Amino acid sequence: CYKKAMSMDASNPNAYYFLGLAYLYNKDYTNSELYLKKAMQLDDINPDIADAYKSLKLAQSEQFMNTGINLFEKNNKWIPKER
Repeated sequence: CYKKAMSMDASNPNAYYFLGLAYLYNKDYTNSELYLKKAMQLDDINPDIADAYKSLKLAQSEQFMNTGINLFEKNNKWIPKER
């Protein structure tokens, strides 16, 4: 439905914003960033769009950190486990 709205009015930031939120909710951070950046280009004063982008960056940071921790734990079996 948001993609249809974008095809009807490509300058509508709300369509990009809500599609970006949907991707963020589904943890598709690549597509979320694409659409949220476009929404910010079209409306750079909307605080909701800025907040959604901050939430995206926080989620990406958390995912990156968890990936690093998992790789570290997987590759460092010599670290004693807590009892």
